[in-house]
Amino acid sequence: MRVDVRRAIGALTTAAVLGIGAATVATATVSSFGPAAPVTSGGAYDRNPSVVQDGAVTRAFFARTQLTACDRLAGCPADNTLYDLYEMVSADGGATWGAPQEIADNSLFPDSPWNDPSYGRTVAATRTASGALHVFWASGGNTSSLVYGVKPPASSTWTWSSRDDLPVFNVEAVSKGDTTFVYYEDGLEGSIKVMTFDGATFGTPQTVLASANIPKAIVDASGIVRLTAVNASAWPVVNVLLTSSTDGVTFGAPVVAIAGDGVVTNWDPSLAQAADGSYHLFHAPDQGDGRQVIEHRVSATFEGLASAAPTQLTTGTDGATVYWDYWPEAFSSGSTLRLLFTSEAGTPPGTGHVWATSAAVTLPGPVTAEDCKNGGWRDFGFRNQGACVSSVAGRR
Repeated sequence: MRVDVRRAIGALTTAAVLGIGAATVATATVSSFGPAAPVTSGGAYDRNPSVVQDGAVTRAFFARTQLTACDRLAGCPADNTLYDLYEMVSADGGATWGAPQEIADNSLFPDSPWNDPSYGRTVAATRTASGALHVFWASGGNTSSLVYGVKPPASSTWTWSSRDDLPVFNVEAVSKGDTTFVYYEDGLEGSIKVMTFDGATFGTPQTVLASANIPKAIVDASGIVRLTAVNASAWPVVNVLLTSSTDGVTFGAPVVAIAGDGVVTNWDPSLAQAADGSYHLFHAPDQGDGRQVIEHRVSATFEGLASAAPTQLTTGTDGATVYWDYWPEAFSSGSTLRLLFTSEAGTPPGTGHVWATSAAVTLPGPVTAEDCKNGGWRDFGFRNQGACVSSVAGRR
């Protein structure tokens, strides 16, 4: 996932719509996210969103079962069935979404030396500096092949290709300039590897973390790649890891940000950076009783996430029924921090859909006219760039 953070200034104050708890970032207060609501619907099972900002539009890619009705709690094998790839588009920074459209069929996955068929549960999307979109699609449920799509700048057409020579379990991607860094979980080794991609050719895979699973990454406002993953090598103890890289390839020693206890298993970590520069860590701990919930940590620094207190955002319960909330995908949209995730909530619970919630980010006024350019006026809540610039002039 890649959503650029243009500025790292000011103090963060999120509007408390639904009180679940609060944390403090330096002198700023981070209140709870507002009430969540589904953004996809229907009988099929939707899961694992990946978001990318593409100029003026926000794109969310996710997996949807080929089964038109799939209620996991009623017996549908949601973790072990075939998924197709869908896209939905937002013209208002993720506040509302258009109808999902299928962009790729599971038949694109080639035969694999390890497992067939590929489930197609995991997707990663990124945009290069020149405007090309790169999407990577993997099983997410076993070791299988890799499908990838390229949409050139200003094009409306995807070109799909695949590789059957890599033992890919999960996949993630971010871009720096026109180089895309593809992080994938090697299902044979239980490691995370990275390879570069220029839109046509992959580099040679290199090991990033020797014992890790489910990589997720961002490129922060300083151009540093921040990566999180889990280490399940000592199952049932599952730890959440954090590490950083200036070049996207060579990472420092990982730090355990969330330690497992052998009862609650920690899955699906992801990262975001808000418009004020604060760092956010989300993950979906399995409570061991049939529930999976979303937790959130926030810190003024990336390193501070390892000691940040958690806030539970969802419950995974509906009366006596327990279900899964998982795969959080947060992104910064001007003065709003938005979160998409998979939830089986519903009437009745059991069918996964993509849900959304958000928290407002209150930024101080612009310091110079430059802060108003390139869409910066939106971050400060102005109606246009001229009004933003006028506010700067009026304070002189």
